[in-house]
Amino acid sequence: MKKIIHNLKNQLLLQYLLFGLVLFSVAKWQSHESGLENAIHLSKEHQQNLVEEFKHEYHRIPSQDELQGLLADEVKKEVLFREAVKHQIDQHDEIIRRRMISKMGFIMQNLATVEPPNDDTLTAYYHNHLENYRQPATYSLHHLYFSEEPPAKAMMDKISQGDLQFEQAKSSANQFIHGDAFKHKTLSELNQLFGVSFIKAIQINEQEILAFGPVASLYGHHIIWLDAVTPPTIAMFEDVRSQVYNDWFISAKEVAQKKAYDNLLNEYQVTIETLRNNGNDSRHAETPNNEVAVR
Repeated sequence: MKKIIHNLKNQLLLQYLLFGLVLFSVAKWQSHESGLENAIHLSKEHQQNLVEEFKHEYHRIPSQDELQGLLADEVKKEVLFREAVKHQIDQHDEIIRRRMISKMGFIMQNLATVEPPNDDTLTAYYHNHLENYRQPATYSLHHLYFSEEPPAKAMMDKISQGDLQFEQAKSSANQFIHGDAFKHKTLSELNQLFGVSFIKAIQINEQEILAFGPVASLYGHHIIWLDAVTPPTIAMFEDVRSQVYNDWFISAKEVAQKKAYDNLLNEYQVTIETLRNNGNDSRHAETPNNEVAVR
C-alpha cells in the first residue's frame, strides 16, 4: 500500500513538473515574441539613406555627432509610431485614412499589369475608336498686313475693283513678323497666332475664292486670300500608331485596375443602410430590413 501511495506521489510530482515546464516555456516564448515586436533595428542601408538625405539637403556628409542625432531622431520616430499604432491612434484619423487609401490605390496601380499588345490588338482598337483620331480641318492662306485700319480699307477697295493683285499690293502693306503665307494650319493654331476675330472671319469666308477683309487680329488688320481648305479626316493608323498605343495602354490599365479592385471587393460583405428622402432625413427607414446588400 505504501508503495502504491509512493508511486502516486511520484506521478503527481512528475505531472506538476511537466505542467510547470509547459508554463515556463510558454512564458519564455511570449517574452521572446514580445521582444521581437519591441525590437528596433536600423540597418546599414537605412543609415545610409539618412546620410544621403542629409547630403542632399546640406551638400556635405554629417559629422559623427550629427549622425548620432539623426539615428536618435529616427529611433524616436519609430518608437512614437509604434506607440501610436499600439494605442490605435490611426483608427479614427481621416487624414491617415486618406493617406492609406491613396497609397493602396498606388500599389494597386502597380500590381495591375498589362501585357504588351500585338499589331492586331492595336489595329482593332484603332478601328473601334476612329473618332479619337479625326484630324481637324486645315487652312492654307496668304495675307497683307496693315497696322492701321484706314490703309487696309483703301487697299481692299482697290483689290475688289480688280486694280491690284497680291504681289502688286504687297509693297504697300506693312511687313508681318510671322510672314505672309501659312500652310495647313488648324483653326486652333490660327487662333493662337491671330485671335478669335481672325478665325471667325476665316470660318465665314472659307468658301471664298477672292480676297476678303480687312480682318482684325491681335496685330492689326489683314486682307486674306484662302488658298486651300482641307476638310477633317481620319488619320492613317501608321501616322498615329504611338497615340493609339498610349490610348490602348491607358484603357487596358483601367480595366486591369477595375478587375483587381473587384477581386478585393468580392472578399467583403458590404451593406448600406437606406436613407429616407435622399438623405434629408437621417433616421433609418421604417422597414423590416433597412439594409441593402451591395456585395
